[in-house]
Amino acid sequence: MGAFTGTHFFTHLFGCLLMTINRYTAACHPNTYSLLWKPKIVNLMLIIEIFISFVVHTPLFLVNFEYQWIDNKWVRTGRSRPIPYARVQSNVVVIVYEMASVTLIILTVIGIAKLKKQLLWREMVSFVCWGC
Repeated sequence: MGAFTGTHFFTHLFGCLLMTINRYTAACHPNTYSLLWKPKIVNLMLIIEIFISFVVHTPLFLVNFEYQWIDNKWVRTGRSRPIPYARVQSNVVVIVYEMASVTLIILTVIGIAKLKKQLLWREMVSFVCWGC
């Protein structure tokens, strides 16, 4: 169950990162947006995202849980071997994702603000030149 949770978590993280990149390219690089975000490319990215999420967590599928018979019931006592690499890996991926996502969101907001400022300036110039 823990492996599926990690797989879904990574799929969610990568999906959110793809959405952030999508919005960044749409706002800041509109000329390349239509080249990068064609349906075939998007579907391929989604398949790769899910594949990577499962491959990264494959070792967790292979680690067995240990149980003991205690007080007339089975009690889970832990895993057959420790999994510290999975915890470190998840933490590193989350930190890198958050840094990349926040950076792209900030760049998107700055790009939108610059565009808005340019449009406002053009409107003011056209009002002054042709509005009088």
